[in-house]
Amino acid sequence: ALAADADRIAVVNGKNIPRDEYEREVSKIKDQISAQGGDITEPEMAEIKKHVIDNLVDMELLYQASVERGIAVSQKSIDDEWAKVKSRYPDENNLKKALDDLKVTEEIIKTQIRKGLSVNTFIEQNFVEKADIPESEAKAYYDNNVEQFNVPESVRASHILIKTGPDADENKKKAARSEIEKIQAKIKAGEDFAALARENSQCPSSNKGGDLGAFTRGQMVKPFEDAAFALAKGAVSDIVETEFGYHLIKVSEKQAAAKYSFDEVKANLVKIMRDTRVKKELSDYVKGLRKKARIETF
Repeated sequence: ALAADADRIAVVNGKNIPRDEYEREVSKIKDQISAQGGDITEPEMAEIKKHVIDNLVDMELLYQASVERGIAVSQKSIDDEWAKVKSRYPDENNLKKALDDLKVTEEIIKTQIRKGLSVNTFIEQNFVEKADIPESEAKAYYDNNVEQFNVPESVRASHILIKTGPDADENKKKAARSEIEKIQAKIKAGEDFAALARENSQCPSSNKGGDLGAFTRGQMVKPFEDAAFALAKGAVSDIVETEFGYHLIKVSEKQAAAKYSFDEVKANLVKIMRDTRVKKELSDYVKGLRKKARIETF
């Protein structure tokens, strides 16, 4: 019994969930967190392990439910999905190396594909297709949450920055001010703002001609924001001083505050409401399956 338990992480209604499947999923999450430069504490690791076991048990319960409902997955569907997996690799050797690294075989992947397709079909037929959101319900949500559909005022601006920094002395500030004044004179003489930004700006946006993209109020430091929002489209500011240094700002687009109409958001809103309902109903259904199931974890 002990040897058998070493090979499985759980038993769901008599069906084993292999321990190596659990370890693969845990490794995948650990790798994703490490790739983002994160460290995992012991309590977080315990939470990850619990999350993985819960997901594997839920998936097995849904797969068993799909089989009970007589959902069949064609070999062609499995082969098509397997072909997509293979197409990510330039040749058989690269594919084999990837499978070896993941400690999986073609057979294991195809079993996962079959289960995944079966569960997806089951969810589609029993939850997605039945989750109808009448337009009246979406309209009621819209009317009761109007603030969610407001579009704040925004501008798209480019800038040229000559840095001083918060600790700059008067001499450094004077030199920076002199430099930005020379650039300002070139702009007034008709030289191209983007080209001058590329040549002179000390902000990383210089490689895009100073373009900062669009932004709303509250995203930039106050003196910069005030100057940008006061400008007309196409206009260039006077010299603006912030904690970063001296700026010249050019506004390329202005978007007044507005509100999306119901017709504009209807399709997207219905989709979000349907997805939310499916998620809730599916979660409740799985809880029901868990109550009736025989589940052992090791």
